[in-house]
Amino acid sequence: MPKEDYYRLKIIQGIAKYLDSSCPTIDNFIATYELKLEEADQALHGELLSNAFVVQSFEEDLKMICSEIGISRQSKSKN
Repeated sequence: MPKEDYYRLKIIQGIAKYLDSSCPTIDNFIATYELKLEEADQALHGELLSNAFVVQSFEEDLKMICSEIGISRQSKSKN
């Protein structure tokens, strides 16, 4: 999967979790993909791999995005 798509799916998944919304298809897809990343890492042990082969959380990006969503939701509830 292109790293841009992985990033987008992880962000969508993170936003869904923040909003307490289920997204089982994305959860399953990401879990499967990340398992394959780990399997590839083990199979290619010792070889230099790009960061595209690393399971990532994008935690900082999600914090920023979710904080903006929270601000937006608060301002809408005040109106």
